[in-house]
Amino acid sequence: MNRPTFPGLDNILFLVLTMFVGLGYPLLHAVERPTQDHSPTFTRMPLHQFLYYSEDPSRAATLEEITSLAEKDWQENPGKDVALNKKFSRSVYWLRFDLRGLLKNHAEDLVFSSAYPLGDKMDFYVKQKDGSFISVVAGDRVVDNGARLIKGRLPALLVKASEDEGLFFIRFDTQGTYLFNFRLESPESFRATESQDLIIFGIFVGVCLAMILYNLFIFLTFNNSTYLVYIVAIFCLMMNSLGFSGMFNVFFPFNFYLANEGYVVAAGVSNIASIVFCFMFLDMRLKSKFGYTFGLVIAVCVLTIALTHISYTHGAALVSVVGIINPIVLLTAGLQSCFKKFRPAYFYSLAWLMLLLGSVGTGLQVYNIVKPNFISEWGQFFGVMLESILISMALGDKIKYFQAKSKREIKLQNEIISSLNRNLESQVKEQTRDITSILENINQGLVVLYEHGGRVLIHKAYSKALEKQIEHDDLSEKDVFPLIFERSSLNLEQISILKSTIEMSLGAPEIQYTINSHLLVRELEIQVSSQLKIFEIDWAPMLSESGLVQKILLTIRDVTNLRALQTESRQKDVEIAKIIEITSVERKHFASFLEISEHYLKEVFDVIDNHEVHAEGLKAAYRNLHTMKGLARNYKLHKLSEKVHLTENLMQSLLTEKKDDRNLALFREAIVGLEADLKSYTDLAIKKLGIRFHDSVVEVSVEKLKKWYVLSRNLFRANEVSNVHPIALVSTQSKWVKQQIEHESRSKDYEGLLYEIRQTYALTLRDILAESILTSKKIAKDCQKKAPDFQIDDGDLFLSQECVHVLKAAFVHLVSNSIDHGIESDDVRKLNNKRAQGTISIRLAKSVADERVYHIEYFDDGQGLSLKKIEEMALQKGICEKDHHLCAEDLAQLIFLPDFSTKQSVTQISGRGIGLNAVKTYLEEKGARIQLTLSELVLTGLRESSNLALNYQTDSVDSRCPFKFLITLPQSFIDV
Repeated sequence: MNRPTFPGLDNILFLVLTMFVGLGYPLLHAVERPTQDHSPTFTRMPLHQFLYYSEDPSRAATLEEITSLAEKDWQENPGKDVALNKKFSRSVYWLRFDLRGLLKNHAEDLVFSSAYPLGDKMDFYVKQKDGSFISVVAGDRVVDNGARLIKGRLPALLVKASEDEGLFFIRFDTQGTYLFNFRLESPESFRATESQDLIIFGIFVGVCLAMILYNLFIFLTFNNSTYLVYIVAIFCLMMNSLGFSGMFNVFFPFNFYLANEGYVVAAGVSNIASIVFCFMFLDMRLKSKFGYTFGLVIAVCVLTIALTHISYTHGAALVSVVGIINPIVLLTAGLQSCFKKFRPAYFYSLAWLMLLLGSVGTGLQVYNIVKPNFISEWGQFFGVMLESILISMALGDKIKYFQAKSKREIKLQNEIISSLNRNLESQVKEQTRDITSILENINQGLVVLYEHGGRVLIHKAYSKALEKQIEHDDLSEKDVFPLIFERSSLNLEQISILKSTIEMSLGAPEIQYTINSHLLVRELEIQVSSQLKIFEIDWAPMLSESGLVQKILLTIRDVTNLRALQTESRQKDVEIAKIIEITSVERKHFASFLEISEHYLKEVFDVIDNHEVHAEGLKAAYRNLHTMKGLARNYKLHKLSEKVHLTENLMQSLLTEKKDDRNLALFREAIVGLEADLKSYTDLAIKKLGIRFHDSVVEVSVEKLKKWYVLSRNLFRANEVSNVHPIALVSTQSKWVKQQIEHESRSKDYEGLLYEIRQTYALTLRDILAESILTSKKIAKDCQKKAPDFQIDDGDLFLSQECVHVLKAAFVHLVSNSIDHGIESDDVRKLNNKRAQGTISIRLAKSVADERVYHIEYFDDGQGLSLKKIEEMALQKGICEKDHHLCAEDLAQLIFLPDFSTKQSVTQISGRGIGLNAVKTYLEEKGARIQLTLSELVLTGLRESSNLALNYQTDSVDSRCPFKFLITLPQSFIDV
């Protein structure tokens, strides 16, 4: 778009001439001239040397009092060649001019005028021949009156020569400065001066209005507020100058505000507008070093405007000072911009310099520092005219400056664009070659999809790797669904959803694609030749300029080998974890666990493979799984324990839900997986670790072999000594004692050797409990309790290998039951004056009544058995009636029933009601039995009650009684 050009200097001059012709000529005829027409015989004469004055502080003196003053009471003008200036004063001054000697021989009328138009009120008294006075009032705060008063911008009085007038008294009263500048001249000279003044004012007003119109035109063209601010500044400067010159007395003789406060206010507003304009024109920052100065000057100007309406004297004084300071500040700011080589600042600085010179010249005249002359009298007006012209030129130059700068930038940008255009074709060709090379060599399938004719087509630019991946040539402009998705493992419904999603996204806003992106498939399986390949897919929308999805970029990666490696890696990780678990268990314990687990799983298979699945069979299978989980947890076979726990949960749902073919099939599938998992442990132990599992093989450490060797050698040597002929052993007392000692030593060595050998194939009670003791720490931690102490007394008895798995399974449940049910939390134990750490006591001993029977006593120092809860649970399950007659011992035995638990919630540790039932079942299958016995103190208290459990109450609602488990073992469990 072409921007409007800035009007040149010829336009400005044309506007100036137009305003001069339009306004200057009428002003020449605005003032009524005297009717007399005499030839100019008396030129202008200053009356400074004829001035005498008297100050009237009281402001109450009358004409009679003044005319009666003695000569000595009148003061003579100290500077006879300059006007008397009393500046700002609160007094009234009486002036006396005695011009009778001057006018004695003068026959024509003259004009007595005041060259200072800012007097508020001047009372002229002209003495006549008969001693009377002619009174005339003039000033800018009164309506001029008097027959001889000449209308014009300056107060002027016509002096009649025929009346022999020559003595003048003037009462001068003003709130501004007191400048007594009076002169005498012929009417022709006065009219010539008035005409000259009007011409100057016409030129001044014409130039100012021309500049206002010029800047208004620029403002309307560029809509820049800088020009509007400067229009305000020019207009207020013009109003101030017209008010200062007295022109408002001519045009508005009855409006006293414009001639007084108005022109002071105009000066203040002009200063504010000039500062704002400077700030905008020079592009200055608020926090620059001139910003604070500008702010101070603006504050003073605002104070001046307010003060003028309170005290005109102080307001006028302050505005005269600011009128000198403000151009200096503005000029300084302009010079700084000149040093920074800001070209429009040259005109700007020159403009304020002209205004400053004109204002200083006028101010020096007002304060009586220089004599009145044309420059000092009209300097301010010419300064304002030159300032307005130069500032307008500066504004125009700023437009040209930025236009030139913009042209240079545009030219530079055009050169850059031209350079880019010259290289664009080669760059496009090079990039096309690069893209083609990438598509031909990248090892991924890249394809762009777009919609055409209701089909989703492949763009002609696609990677060659895609052809190899899907084994299809020339994919350009082909429908993507038959080529890729319909050949995949996706079903018809998935393909339909995918197609609808792509069609809805193409041509729609990106948000539509984002909302439906979860429906896009991320992985596919495609049968290619004889191989099933796995592809990973990424989708990315390609947007148009309006933000619509124009195309979709599809990235297809063949991850078949990667998935195989990942699967293999996961299998390796599982194998390593299982190997770590296997190596943490002793061989004989691990072999025993495998044997037990295989036996349990075989029984479970027998149950589910039966044509008629009974509830009792399922409960037996449930017990096996529960025990197998406990053993796996004991041996820290965590992965197998988790697998058994999941199968156990499935078994629980099978017990509670309908036993249909589908549920049985799911359970059998889980058991098959569990069997395969158990077999993987066996295979890893044999193939990876070289562990042998055989009943006739035992592990013997090198240290034990060395110990056995020493014992055997000692026994052999002892036998050699004992076979010496008796004659050689002639008995003496000392020799006999020595033989006895050696005999005892041999017996001990022999017994030690037997004990050591026996340990390799037989187990102590502590051996069987070793894993349960270790597992108790984890169970206690899960229950947020301290691990219990174990007090074990094996009675120097060895247990046979055939009872190992049964006793281990039993102790798994008993130890878990003690920690979870019996032993209280730390806080409860402390309240009951118990150690925070509980104790589990286990003792193996021969029965006193029958030497062929052995007992294991198992008990803990926990909270005991709650007969009340047992009875409540029995009543709830319908095991007994409310009026039952079960004794305490019989009631306690109910905890061995299946699905019987006093715990409210089920955890991985307990709560299913299967543990103690499994213990009882396993022991009875091997000829052993278990029962719960109450302490004698409890039994004594219960026997005295008719309703046993419900009446067993001491000091609490739920009292508990101590008990112990008594396991009776057949002789086959003991290695004798």
